[in-house]
Parts: sequence; structure tokens; C-alpha cells
Amino acid sequence: MKYNIGDTIHGFVVEQRRHVKEIGGDLYILRHTHSGALLCYVDNDDRNMTYSITFATPSHDSTGVFHILEHSVLCGSRKYPVDDPFVELMKSSLYTFLNAMTFPDKTMYPVSSMNDKDLMNLMSVYTDAVFRPLIYDNENAFRQEGWHIERDENGKPYYQGVVYNEMKGALGDPDENLYQAVFGESYEPCQYTTVSGGHPDHIVKLTYEDFIANHKKYYHPSNARFYLYGKMEIEEKLRFLDEEYLSKVEPQEAVKEPKITVKKQDKPFYCTYTADGEKTNEDYIAFTYPICEMPAFTTYLGLSVLTDILADTNYDPLKKRILDKGLAVECECEMIEDIAYPLFTIKLRHCDASRLDEIECEVTACLTECAKGLDREAVRAKLSTTEFNLREGSAAGLTKGLYYNIQIADTWLYGYEPWRYLEYEESLATLKEIMEKGYFEELIRVFLLWNQNRNIVVMTPTAAEKKYAEPDADAAVTANDNSASDQNADKDARIPHLNIGDIDKKAVPFLTEVKGKESSYLYHPLKTDGIVYADLFFDIGQASDDELFDVSILSSLLGNLATEDTDGKTLQTKLGLYTGSLSMSGSVSSCDSRVISSAVLRFKALADNYSQAAKLAEEILTKTVFDDKKAICDLIDQMVTELQLGFINNSSQIAAIRAAATHNTRDAILDKTGGLSFYQRLKALKESLDSDPESFSALKARLENVYDRFIKNGSAVYSLACDEESCDKIKDAPLPMQSNLTDSLSQAQSSLLSGNVALCAPCDIVFNGYSFNADNELSGGGLLLAKKILSLEYLWQKIRVENGAYGCGTIPNSAKRLDMWSYRDPQIAITLNTFQNAAKFLSSLQLSDRALEDYIISVVRSLDNPQLPRATAYLSSVYHLLGRDNAAIQRERDELLSATLGDLNAIGDKLNKYAGSASFCTVGSTENIEANKALYDDILKL
Repeated sequence: MKYNIGDTIHGFVVEQRRHVKEIGGDLYILRHTHSGALLCYVDNDDRNMTYSITFATPSHDSTGVFHILEHSVLCGSRKYPVDDPFVELMKSSLYTFLNAMTFPDKTMYPVSSMNDKDLMNLMSVYTDAVFRPLIYDNENAFRQEGWHIERDENGKPYYQGVVYNEMKGALGDPDENLYQAVFGESYEPCQYTTVSGGHPDHIVKLTYEDFIANHKKYYHPSNARFYLYGKMEIEEKLRFLDEEYLSKVEPQEAVKEPKITVKKQDKPFYCTYTADGEKTNEDYIAFTYPICEMPAFTTYLGLSVLTDILADTNYDPLKKRILDKGLAVECECEMIEDIAYPLFTIKLRHCDASRLDEIECEVTACLTECAKGLDREAVRAKLSTTEFNLREGSAAGLTKGLYYNIQIADTWLYGYEPWRYLEYEESLATLKEIMEKGYFEELIRVFLLWNQNRNIVVMTPTAAEKKYAEPDADAAVTANDNSASDQNADKDARIPHLNIGDIDKKAVPFLTEVKGKESSYLYHPLKTDGIVYADLFFDIGQASDDELFDVSILSSLLGNLATEDTDGKTLQTKLGLYTGSLSMSGSVSSCDSRVISSAVLRFKALADNYSQAAKLAEEILTKTVFDDKKAICDLIDQMVTELQLGFINNSSQIAAIRAAATHNTRDAILDKTGGLSFYQRLKALKESLDSDPESFSALKARLENVYDRFIKNGSAVYSLACDEESCDKIKDAPLPMQSNLTDSLSQAQSSLLSGNVALCAPCDIVFNGYSFNADNELSGGGLLLAKKILSLEYLWQKIRVENGAYGCGTIPNSAKRLDMWSYRDPQIAITLNTFQNAAKFLSSLQLSDRALEDYIISVVRSLDNPQLPRATAYLSSVYHLLGRDNAAIQRERDELLSATLGDLNAIGDKLNKYAGSASFCTVGSTENIEANKALYDDILKL
């Protein structure tokens, strides 16, 4: 339905209306006349609807008050006084997105669903949560989610809390520490210069009274920005907001975001991050360039493209100069753009701070040379890639509605047009025109070389023994009964839920056709908006452990080295002009006893460019040369650094894979090609290359061997996904690697690993993984249900609520075994005990019929959650290669829908038989691991 400016709908008056073709619909801005609340409505045909409430919450200190509020308001509300409405929604909703997010300047509460009844349920729970939370009735939520004091078995007091432990983990990341320093040195004190998520030493200074005061001030409809997106019954939603909430409050003045002022430092700012010890060549250096408040979109987009022009690949001018001079392992440029006063940064990772003067001279010299004239073809390639990504319009882990919501909020909160950063067509056209006149060179001069507010931040490693303060020895234990909701609440209260009749009994079919005349390939007819997604699965199922290691390195090299026909820089330019991206990575999948292992080359291109993209893919797969020692060694160094940061940031999946690798071929291969085993070998290879000049010859020979055997002369399965129009355009294009194509992959084989392993990393929390060896004895649908119940009914309560870990769960795949994990966890032994008792919990599980039905709906949501076309095509191909057809998928759904409590108890009984053969792995805090060293057969060092 179309509305005009001035129309009134259920207390809302339309103030602005604009058609935004980039998001396929009309954008309306409405104001609620009584409360003053603002609402943005995007009316388009997307069935994946989104609702969110965003509050302006400019962080004013590092207590993390808004982060703790974000967690706490979802722990029960007046209308829904249950222990944890957020978890109840995870159990019983068909949501496609469900979360909340704290930024330095705002807090967002978004939900998405493709079911209109479900969206109304989500709206009701979330709206009541933010405006009428139970935090006023007792402080349990504040203590559970924020901080409290407990005592260990020896009587020593320690701080505990979900956000407290989350931020101990977050601040273990060197990049996060660098960002905090960069913001602190770029601006005068403001929302960006605090640790908005909370610094552990400041979190414990937040009082319950201040916590409540901040909710009263900031969580008011007058300070809210409501957002509705997609094809929906909009008037029903507006009526709900008006009648249930907005018409019942008295208006108050909205919070204004503070004005941002940049500052100029006369000398570099030095700071530290925690590491295993004081090391050389592991420093970080950042050059920061404040731009201006809310730049015009052409400038904003141009500077984003400039980051890629200067340092996207190892062949781009700034990055190449830094690497060639041996000044850093990694150099990257970033436009920090989701803030009111964006920053352009040049960041060097793993460098030597004693060479700062030399580094500064080289950066300035390179920028000066670039300002005199950039490679025009390279600039066109970077702009082409940016255009491709804008048109594809996707963001990892976000629905499109939420992706647009964040872009809208970034400008709307500061009084600018909400569509300011959505309308890219005009700016793209402008950039294409003015790039030929030296526009990007002008950006370098104006915003980088001539920037009077440039600052330098230098961060060096230190081996701090105790990073955070501890409670006084006589500190009183802070009450926390692990139940965040009102103790006097109606225990029979329920959040609104769907019924089993609201879900489709039929599984979503995967559409895979086998096509081709001379050579067969897999085709997936999907709506791709003119984009072709292509995957080449090269069979490595018969590779030895040594060959698996070499293929994993090879996968990271292909596309980043020169070929017989094209030098590396020109190859990158061609890839930018004709593809959206091209990369290679390992893939291991299993179903029952079937295991397949492959190296997958993936590329995406507009249908008009598909032929050129396919030719480039074949050139890379048949003509890559391995003579450039410097290029290969640089890429290996970057691989090591990236893995190390990953271990510090998020190793839950790595730990779970290593645990399962003791009894499962799939996970053994995954560990050897990207997990702990791979890292240990890669680190040893890097050390060998650094110390022994002759070792490169041996590596080159090994790379050429696996390249010839598994890629150039290997067998591969080709997969294509596109819409009908694109398919017609590319029908006559030759298939890449046509003579290598086959229709199946071999059964993969690999030796299993042994023992419980820990990896010590410089962080203050741990990531745990645990795996039962169920020997393929369990049924698919029932096991999926058991995994969901264990995640939300058992692990969440034991590991998160009672012991303060930020996250926990099971691996929700169809494998017939049970793998569990914990994330940013302060505990090892307690978590291990929880994992060990999971089977007993299932054996004695008691659930009402209603609760069981809710869990079944939750699993259906996981199975039916909409995927982007590329992900759908990839999963369809994997299922086809595993022999997992639509009939098998439907059988699993039927098993799920018919599962009983008795089935779940039986799964627990079966798992109990294998409890003695379960495996355990931990990555994280050295102190914590050493205190529990008796649990491990081997302890490794990062």
C-alpha cells in the first residue's frame, strides 16, 4: 500500500517518502504524534521481514553499561516474566535472525522472520523486553549478565559474569586493542574513545543504581528508532506499537549524539597488548586519518575503494612496498565507516616498532607516488569489484533487512537522511567518470597526505602476569541465584509461540540437475539476479597426510601467484575486472559412513563476464608457477598470523574438530588441513623457510607435485548456480577444466588422531570442545532434536547462566555423533564435567508435550533458514556428492516431526555407552590450562 506525506496511520504521521531502487522499494519515515518515536518502513517484496528497535546510546564510560543492558533486558519482562525469553524464542520461533547488538553510539534489537505470525510474536517479546524489563524488580539479571563475585574451591574470590567474561575474551584480541587505541588517539573524549562493550576493570565498578538510571534515560520511545522491512501487513504492526506501548507513555526529549572532535598528537602513541612474552617483529603500527563528519556518499564510497586500491592484495602498491622492504608481515587499509566521523587507517601487523621512522618514510613515499598517478586498469578493477559487491547486496550472517537497517541507523541517528548510504547508483556512475580525471589521486592528497590530524599508534607485546584486577580477599560474595527473572513472576507465563501446524511438513527440496553433453556438471536453478556462482570440487580423498598439508597451502596460493601467461599484478587486475571474487579452500563433508574431501575453487561473476572468468579460472588451475619465493613466503607468513589471531578470537569450532578427530575421518582431515595439526606443521614450515634458504626448493617441489596430481591432472566436479536468463547467456561458454570433469568424488581416507590436547594462547578465557564417538549408531532426525535440546535446555543453563561463559552449544549438523563447544569460557574442569554428563541428562530428560513441540519447531527453523544463493548451491552440490537426496532429507524431517521423549531418552542411553571414549580439547588461557594439565595428553604452545 502506498502512503503520502501527511497521511496518519494508527497514531503515526508520514513525514518523508522516497523510492530507493537499490533496495527495490519505497522508504517511509513516520513519527508517532504522541510519543515522538520515529519509525522507518521499507516497503518492498522481500518475504524475509525485519523488525528492530534502535536506541541512541552514546557510550560515556568503559563500564559497558549499554552492553550489559542489551543482555539484561532480554532476561524477562512484565508481559513475559519467564527466566530467559531470548532462549524461549530460540526454542519455539521460526526466526531468520534473532539477536541484539551494542555499538559505541547505539544499541539495536533486531529480529527477522518469513512467517507473519512469528514476526508479530517476536515484535511483542522484544518490544516488551526493552520498555518493560524485570530489571527494576530485582538485580539478578544485572548480576548474571554483568558482574558478581564468587569464591573458588579454595575460598578465593573472583569476578564472574557473562559480559565480564565476553570482554576478557574480546580484549585478548590484539586487533581489538589496537582499535581502542586508534579511537582514543583520533578523537577527543567521546563515545568512540571508551570501551563501549566494557573493560573488565571498569565493568566491576558499575553499580546497580547506575545501571537502572541508564535504562530510564535511554530506553524510552522518544529515544527510539523503530524499523520495519519487507512485504508485510504494516498497519497491523503500527496498530500494535501505538496501542500497546507508544500511546501509553509521556514523551521526553530524545538523546542527542555528542559532537565529535578530532585531535592531533604531536608524537606517536605507544601502548601494549598481552602476548606469550616480549617478542621481536610482532608489533602493530597504525596510521590514522580522520576524514570528516558524515562525508558525502561519493567521497565515502571512493575512500572505501581506495583501501582496496592501496592494499587489498600483495600486489597492490602500498602493501607490495611494505612486504618487499620486509617491514611487516601484513599491511592493510581500512575505512572505519560505521561511525559519525569515519577514519581511514593503514595498519601494519607483525612489524618492528624500532623501524617506525623507516616505515613512516616508506608509507609517505608510496602515497606520494600513488598521488602522481595510479594504474588506471587496476583502479577500474577495484571499482568493478566494489560495484559487484554492492549489487550482490549481501552481508555474512545478516538478513538483507538487517543489513539495510544498520546502514540506515548509521546516518539517521545523527540527523542525516536515512537513505544516504543506500543510494549507490549515482555515486558509482560519478566515480566511473571522475576516476579518469585523477579523482582517487586527489583523495590520497586531500585525505591522507595533506591530513593535518594524522596520528600514529604503536602497539608492542608484553607478558603481563595479571591483566585484570581481582576482588579483595575479604570481598563479599555478590548474590546471584542464576535466575534472572522476577522471583514472584507467574511461572506458567509463556511467550507467544507457533504451533506444529504452522510449519511445513515437507522439507525444502534442493534443486540439482546434472547437465552437459561432452562433460557433465551440476546445475542449480536459483534466483541470482544475473550473477553466476561456480564451484570446482577437486578430489583429494586419496591424498596422504603430507599431501593434505601441501594441498592446504596450495589452496591459499592459487589465484595469488603469477601464471605462465600473466604476471601476478595483471592477474589480480583481470580477476577484479571479470569476477566478484575467486578463491580456493578445502572442503570435507560426511553422511553416514560416506566421507568426501576436496579442494574447491570458487568464483562468481556477472553472466556477461562468465566466459572471461572461467578462462581465468582454468589458467590459474593449469598454468600457475611456483618460482616466486618471496611471494610464497609472504603468503605463508600471513597464513600463520591469521591462524594465530583466530585461535585468540574464536577457537570453539577448532577445539570441537580436534576432539572429534580422534574417532572421525572427516574431522581428522579438517584438523590436518586447517586446525591444530595444520597450524603446528605450518608454523614449523615457516620457521624452516626463515632459517634455511634451501628449504624452499623442497617446498616448491612438493607444491608442484600436488598441483600436477590433484589439480592440473586431477578429477573435479563442476557446479553452476544462476537464474534462467543467465543460464541462457552462458550456455555456449566452454566449461573450465572440461577434460578433468567427473560426476563423483572418491571415498576419503585418513588416519585418526589421538589424545586430549590443549593449545596455550595469550588470552584470559578458553574455548572448549568435546566429542562423543557414537559410531554412527544414532538416527538423524532424533539426534538433531537432541542436539537442540542439549544446547538450549542443558548447556545454556550450566555453562552460560551458572558459570558465565559467553556461548555454548552443540554442532548442529546431521553427523551421527555429538560434538559440543563453549566460547569465551572462564572454566575448564566444570565445563568438561558438564559435557560428560550430557548423555545422562538426555537419559533422564522430562519435557511437556508443548516444550517438545517447541523444540521440534526450533530444529525446523534451523533446517529451513533461508540461505544466500551461493550457500544454497554449495550445500546442494555437497549433498549430491554424498548421495544425500531429497528423499533422505525428507526422511530426516519425518523422524524429527515424529520424535518422542522416549526417543530422546534412548539417544542418551546410547551416548552413555561411548562416554569412556569421548575426547576433549581446549584452546586459550595458559594459566587455566596449566591449572588443569592433568586433563590433557599433550599441551601445545601458540
